Amino acid sequence: GVEIHMAHGYLLCQFLSPFSNQRDDEYGGTPEKRMKMPLEVLKAVRKTVGPDFPIVCRLSADEYVDGGVKLDDSIPVAQALEENGADALHISACIAPSGYLTQPPYYVGEGVFTYLAQEIKGSVKIPVITVGRIRTPELANEVIEDQKADLVSMGRALIADPFLPKKAMEGKGEDIIPCISCNRCILTIRKGDLQCAVNPETGRESTLVVKKAVHPRKVWVIGGGPGGMKAAEIAARRGHRVTLYEARDQLGGQFLLAAIPPNKQILRELVTYLWRQIDKHGVKTILNKSFDLKLLEKEKPDAVVVATGSKPLIPEIEGIQGVKAFNVWEALSKPGPLGQRVLVVGGGGVGAEVADFLSEKGKKVTLVEMREAIALDLVGHLQHYLNLRLRNKEVQVLTSTKALRFEEDGLWVEDPQGTRKLTGFDSVVISMGSVSHPGPVEGVKKKVSQVVVIGDAANPREVMEALLEAEEAATQL
Repeated sequence: GVEIHMAHGYLLCQFLSPFSNQRDDEYGGTPEKRMKMPLEVLKAVRKTVGPDFPIVCRLSADEYVDGGVKLDDSIPVAQALEENGADALHISACIAPSGYLTQPPYYVGEGVFTYLAQEIKGSVKIPVITVGRIRTPELANEVIEDQKADLVSMGRALIADPFLPKKAMEGKGEDIIPCISCNRCILTIRKGDLQCAVNPETGRESTLVVKKAVHPRKVWVIGGGPGGMKAAEIAARRGHRVTLYEARDQLGGQFLLAAIPPNKQILRELVTYLWRQIDKHGVKTILNKSFDLKLLEKEKPDAVVVATGSKPLIPEIEGIQGVKAFNVWEALSKPGPLGQRVLVVGGGGVGAEVADFLSEKGKKVTLVEMREAIALDLVGHLQHYLNLRLRNKEVQVLTSTKALRFEEDGLWVEDPQGTRKLTGFDSVVISMGSVSHPGPVEGVKKKVSQVVVIGDAANPREVMEALLEAEEAATQL
């Protein structure tokens, strides 16, 4: 079959939309004239492929912009496409100005566009496909059972796990790698190198292959964050005898903190998935116990993977030791002691999410960022919603503002207007990055022949890099 793309602001969508189509000739001015070009293309395709070749037309049933296509406008378009030879309709939404919603992130409800498909389905007789943050077999089945659509389209969920349909069919839902709607894949696609935050094998299917080890070994993993868990999983799948050490009383590391801000609880699904995998493959897990180098002499592992993560960076800003300053971990885990008026210094993605979290707790928050905008390290979809949420909760956001020095009663900053002092805060939260926490790596290297340092323990980055390095390391053990 073939799908004719008439959505998302592409050429045929531009003809259909009063937002973009300002023509006053036979191809614009009225709904019927705006349909003319898309219908001509459909007819030409049908003539070329013949009567028995399936043709699907994809529509943005609501463009989510003032002056653009709305659902009521899309119903007659859908009917005209059916009358002129379309075999099915793929109902999506949005154009470039509303692109923040084209790939709905975790700030948006699941199945966000199904209502559009449901309305179109009621106006045509041909099959209707829905799309838009449908991550799980359960939701897909619900959509079909409730007759909101005839078929379900998944994109990012299949980037996270291309075997999702097969696993669902075989009743292996616990083995499905969960898409967390973070849209890191969108960033990588735009760079021409598809990757997935939760599946290291995406885009590397031919090179990152898990094979049974010829000589199974005793492998230890130090650190139970996502990177350590993935390394343990892959090593165990290869047949190694794996022990995972974690100093805290639960697995997940900093990813559990990352799941605290509003709408980010979905991140816990990855931790749950990884925990199930290491349990399934027989990894021995030791919790709530700091790693002791003396164990190496007694147990003598053949290889050790160090995945001890990172810790918050305390910048060398004059006077910082004399103020009531908290790091991001403290702010997220115990916000009470911060008081009511909080200054967050550092407006990258983490700082912006901390400001969102604290303002959700009813605190009055000021966010200071030296760059021209906040959350610039995040994909645009997340930037949009974070800015919107902070604006709606009246968080004061100061961009192009550099922290100069702390004094007992405030922070001196420099912005395009000059220098000034910010005062009136009960506490300060520092969100200015992390530094590696390699833990016992040097001592381990003296006693074990093969030691690999991965993830933030090597260089603070994100979960995508940690999981990739974990799998690469484990496939080489």
